[in-house]
Amino acid sequence: MLKYYLDLGDVEIGAVLTAVPASPAPYFVTTLIGGDTSDQPYRELTVRNALTGAATAVVPSLKDAHWSTVSTVSTVSAGSDPWTFLVMSSSAWGSDLDRIYRLTTNQDGTVRSLNPVESLRNLHPNDFALSPDGDSLAIDTSYTDPDNLTAGITIMNLRDGRTRILQADQAGRTDSFSWSADGRHLAYRLTVIPHGPDAGSREDGIWVLDLGRAGFDLLADSHQVTTADLSEFGPADWTLSADGRRLYCILGALDGSHSVLTKRVVEIEAATGRQPRVLRELHHRFSMVTGWSSDGPLTLDPSGRWLLASDAGTDYYRIDLSSGAVSRLPTTVNRGHPNELAW
Repeated sequence: MLKYYLDLGDVEIGAVLTAVPASPAPYFVTTLIGGDTSDQPYRELTVRNALTGAATAVVPSLKDAHWSTVSTVSTVSAGSDPWTFLVMSSSAWGSDLDRIYRLTTNQDGTVRSLNPVESLRNLHPNDFALSPDGDSLAIDTSYTDPDNLTAGITIMNLRDGRTRILQADQAGRTDSFSWSADGRHLAYRLTVIPHGPDAGSREDGIWVLDLGRAGFDLLADSHQVTTADLSEFGPADWTLSADGRRLYCILGALDGSHSVLTKRVVEIEAATGRQPRVLRELHHRFSMVTGWSSDGPLTLDPSGRWLLASDAGTDYYRIDLSSGAVSRLPTTVNRGHPNELAW
């Protein structure tokens, strides 16, 4: 039996594959990790056409660094300019090689420039998200204060350098940030550090922070949307809607024989946790070797109308959130698992 926590009473499954019009952002960016046909590992940053999935530019990893690793997740975050992205380069050799870069593309999807952001030279986060207006950066507080084990989020104003630190009253970490279009709401995952052999936490899960409040208590200014056991694998990835009222998540579960994997792209109401729609459902053989796993990053385009979902880096699906219509990008991408998407 598949393990899902879904309110199926009003679920509508978007199953029709159809052509879709263009987004205001013609390209998306992804970080890839995996192996080629010779089983050689590679790590690259790829710019792709949002209608076809075809690669328009590939940026190899920098010397002694990489765009993504298994242990250190690099983050790509799109700002309000559809031609500009921030990307983190990480290194296993120390934080001196960890840098945030600004990637700018031309109108044909080729790379115009890739330069380190000097104002963020001393910032070495493992995860971050740039607000849609490009003014604020959300990072885990532990990356600004490594000796602080308290779960928290630091909001950095990139114009004047001011910071606002919101902390919980317990040890843990936050990651996987996603902004609403107006910059008021920020979705994040909270993972509490357990104490004792059976010390699980019901506070683990996805929360939404209301930055319109003036406090500094992270959980008091947030509300919990889901718990970590939302599905068998937990939410593989999620993104907050433009208006901050909904979350879009990928949930995965195995059948009784542990051989067939079912993935669902679901819509969740941020205020109640209710799940009114299943936007896409996929079934395939489960294999960590071929990439058919529970992984699957999500991202919204700048208009907030289109959702892009990756099925373990093999297929990309564009979903029209207003109608539920789904279209698979013609280009099949099977060169490894995407760590992050930004559109």
